[in-house]
Amino acid sequence: MTGKANCKNVLGKTQVKVKAKLKAVIEKSSSLATTTVRYTVGQWLDAWMKNYAKLQIRPSSHKTCQGFIENHIKPTLGDIPLEKLTAMDFQRLYKRLLENGRVECTESRNKPKGLSVKTVRNINQMISSALNCAIEQRLIPSNPTKGFVLPKLVRKEMKILPLESLGTFFERARCTGVFELDCIDLATGLRRGELLGLK
Repeated sequence: MTGKANCKNVLGKTQVKVKAKLKAVIEKSSSLATTTVRYTVGQWLDAWMKNYAKLQIRPSSHKTCQGFIENHIKPTLGDIPLEKLTAMDFQRLYKRLLENGRVECTESRNKPKGLSVKTVRNINQMISSALNCAIEQRLIPSNPTKGFVLPKLVRKEMKILPLESLGTFFERARCTGVFELDCIDLATGLRRGELLGLK
């Protein structure tokens, strides 16, 4: 940026054509009017987490997003300049996460090496929000998460307890001391976390 005014002449045979050309020039110039601040992907995600996400999401979700950034995004994309990030970078990242993205720990020893489709889609949703914010701040002209393909989320068929098994189920529930919780669960279909949160 030199500080000098950038003048453009727009010509056309009709007023409608001139207005259309003028609109296109204004849109192009506004997309180029980015700030002089430069971020890497890692730096922007840190700034976004601190100044935007922390104010909008629950503490537990914030912790999950922080784990996504530190464990999966920064090691692969963290040093790339934000304005040079492409859809292909994301395609490679998500392919790697699906094949071999699980963090090595005791709990994951017997689980598949790759992350689930749902987790990868959650990571993509988080990055997309951060990049939309970068567009609003005029750091980048467009969101590169729009130009790649994610695998579809396949919903598992729900398994229901057969009627003939209810007697056995209730007998075992009485022995374990969670009979009331099991009855509520059967009647409402609440998930485990929702059941345990009841007061």
